[in-house]
Amino acid sequence: MSPTIPLELEREILVSALERDLSNGVDLLLVARRVAEWLKPVFYETVIIHQYRRWPPQLANASFKSEETHDLEAFKGYGYHVHNLLLSDVHDSKSVLAILQMCPNLRNLAFLPANDHWTDKTSILNALIKAPIRKLSIDLTKFEPFDLPSSSPSGLELKDFFSKITHLDIFVAFKSFAEIGAIVHFTSLSHLALVDGVSPQLIGEILRNCPNLLVLVSVAPSIVKTRLRNLGVVPDLRQDTTLDKELKDKVVAIWCARVSDWEKGVKGKDDIWALAEMTVNERKNGLTKSPRDNPDSDWY
Repeated sequence: MSPTIPLELEREILVSALERDLSNGVDLLLVARRVAEWLKPVFYETVIIHQYRRWPPQLANASFKSEETHDLEAFKGYGYHVHNLLLSDVHDSKSVLAILQMCPNLRNLAFLPANDHWTDKTSILNALIKAPIRKLSIDLTKFEPFDLPSSSPSGLELKDFFSKITHLDIFVAFKSFAEIGAIVHFTSLSHLALVDGVSPQLIGEILRNCPNLLVLVSVAPSIVKTRLRNLGVVPDLRQDTTLDKELKDKVVAIWCARVSDWEKGVKGKDDIWALAEMTVNERKNGLTKSPRDNPDSDWY
C-alpha cells in the first residue's frame, strides 16, 4: 500500500511551500480541488495591478476596460480572499468599482488612480467605505468627498470609515492643512506618511491635530537620495521652535520607491512604517546616534 499522510499535515506542507514561493501556486492550484481551496487564501491574499507589476499571473495581460468584462471575471473566483490590493493601472471607473466590490475583505489598499476624470467617484468612494480597510494609501485631494453633511448617511459612513484607519499614506503634495482637513476624522491614526517637501509649519499643524500619531514619515522618492543627505531628519524641522522635542521625534524622513515598499510591507519585510518605528523608538531610548539619523548612512 502507498503510504498516506493526514489531510491536515498535507495541507500544512502545501501551504508552507506556497508561502515560501508564491510562484509554486500556479501548479499547486491544479493538483486537486481540495488543494485549491486550501491554497487560494494564500495565493490570492495580495493582488497587484500596476503598469510594471501584476499579480496573480492571470492578470498579466488584463486591460480592465469596461467593454472587456472578461478581464474582470477572474476576480469573481478569488476576490473574497484578497486582503491587500494595489490598484493603479486601471483607467475606467466601472472597472475600479467592480474590482472594489468583488474584494469585500480588503485590509490594506494602495489606491493610485490612473485617471483624474472618472465619472463615478461617489460610487467608488461608497465601495471603499464598505471594506474593512485599516491601511490606506490614497490621494485625499482626488475625490473631494469632505463637504458631505456630517448628518447625512454618506457623511456618517465616511467618518466611520476614516475612524478605523490606522495607517495612512498621502502620496501627493499639498500646501495647506485645509486640503487634508478630513484627517482630523482619522481618530485611530497611528502612522502617517507624507510626500517630501511638506513645510515644517504644516507638519506641526498635523501633529497637533492628530494626537494619537506614533510616527509621521516624510517620504522622498529614491531618485533624490543624494539630496536628502540627513536621512531620518526632516530638513528645517529641528530648528522649528513651535514644536517640542517629543513631537519632533515622531517625524522621520525616508527615501523609497512607493510601490516596492508597499510590497515589502505585505510580505512582512521592513517597510517605511517598520523603519520609522525603529527610528522613533531609538530616539525615545536616547540613541541619538542611530544609523537612521546619521547623515552619512545609507540605511534604506
